[in-house]
Amino acid sequence: MDDYTEKERPEFEIDESGTLIRFNEKGFTAIVPDGVKKIGTGAFSVFETDHDIVFEADDEVYAPSPFSDAKAPAQLGLHVILPDSVVAIEAGAFEGYFDLISIHIPDSVTHIGENAFSGCSWLRSVVLPYGLKTISKGAFAFCKAMTGISIPDTVTTIEDDAFSNCHSLEEVMIPDSVTHIGKGAFMNCPRLRSVDLPEGITSVEDRTFSNCSRLESIYLPMSITYIGNSAFENCTSLLYSSIPGRTVHIGEKAFYGCKNFISLYIPPSVTSIGGYAFSCCSRLIDADLSCNIKEIPDGIFDTCPLLQKVVIHEGVTSIGDSAFRLCGALKHATLPETLVYIGDYAFSDCYRLRDITIPQATKHVGKYSFCSCESIESITLPDGIASVSEGSFDSCDRLKSVTLPEGIDEIGSRAFCSCKSLESIVIPESTRVIDDYAFSACSALRTVILPESYTCIDDTAFEESESLTFVVKEENDYAHFYAFEHFIPCIIG
Repeated sequence: MDDYTEKERPEFEIDESGTLIRFNEKGFTAIVPDGVKKIGTGAFSVFETDHDIVFEADDEVYAPSPFSDAKAPAQLGLHVILPDSVVAIEAGAFEGYFDLISIHIPDSVTHIGENAFSGCSWLRSVVLPYGLKTISKGAFAFCKAMTGISIPDTVTTIEDDAFSNCHSLEEVMIPDSVTHIGKGAFMNCPRLRSVDLPEGITSVEDRTFSNCSRLESIYLPMSITYIGNSAFENCTSLLYSSIPGRTVHIGEKAFYGCKNFISLYIPPSVTSIGGYAFSCCSRLIDADLSCNIKEIPDGIFDTCPLLQKVVIHEGVTSIGDSAFRLCGALKHATLPETLVYIGDYAFSDCYRLRDITIPQATKHVGKYSFCSCESIESITLPDGIASVSEGSFDSCDRLKSVTLPEGIDEIGSRAFCSCKSLESIVIPESTRVIDDYAFSACSALRTVILPESYTCIDDTAFEESESLTFVVKEENDYAHFYAFEHFIPCIIG
């Protein structure tokens, strides 16, 4: 760029290729001449004006009213008409140019670069040129006043964040020509109400519609095979749209916080689901999981307080951490015989859960997995369990009967703490350790039958369980001495 004195600086600095590289405020109406081929990177992005900008097109001049404040009412803002000689708007050309409220882009333009209009917070609407094939990354991001966008049927790709954070965008028509929509393309568009995705789209990418809080309906074509992470996260008005029958994967938090979902059917085509995919769907009542899912992920239905019924098919081998945590309306859960692993907090705070049978194939029941399941009355742990994890049945108020298998080596901290209805327990011969507070505050506990095998019972293991009596094998074994030291009545038998 040539060096000029302030007085000599021209209104437009145009390089030899015909690219407008800078517009300079001169204090009077400026006309961008026909013949400019490109609007270069940053040509307007740092410009602040209190004057009219007038673009020449077809020998006509459009001259809007002047204004002096970028936060002035929109009707006083800048209107732009580009001449037909322009073929490209380069990356960042108008980035952050707050005064722009409308722009006519001629059909001669075939390229709009990344972030070209990003941050043009007064820009209201745009008609994109026929012939444009790609809407580039972040091209119209943070155009907070934009209410609509007309996309021609020559466009095949909408790139990442193209219209993200367009807070006033209410309607968008996506033509059938579009085959790819990038990550976060319409993220944080809280006034967007409905979208029909065209046939040919194969994926809904990460965060594409996340935080579109007024989005009520979306059509997902049968061509969809992939729904990405947080694709519809916090679309709080979205009514359930059936998941297409060719979908293979549903990503993490894909439908997190979709509060209007009532019933959910996941087709057999789905083989994997990401963590917390349907968490916080506060009105969800029933769910039928795909019969081809092998692992139920962490938090899939965490905090779905109205969930009453869930179908888990045979073949599932694991239930992840917090999968059904805080599903307060869940009364019954039929676990498949193939189940090997139950994660931490998997069913915690399911206070109406009553009928639960842990399959014989299960090898691990995680920490606090059934904590505060206040309606469970009996539990039988399968033979393959090696330990009772920390807090597994903590605060199961109505738990009366517990059957522990031989092979249990350790009863973890708070495993049965505050089980106020538990009256008796038989500790297996294999058990070596009872950890802190394992049976504390079990106010109805009367009888604990102990084997000879103990090497460690924590001092707090039976704290505040004041009505209990130990039954031990021999007078001089470890359990007998423990009872004596802790003032617990003891029977030899």
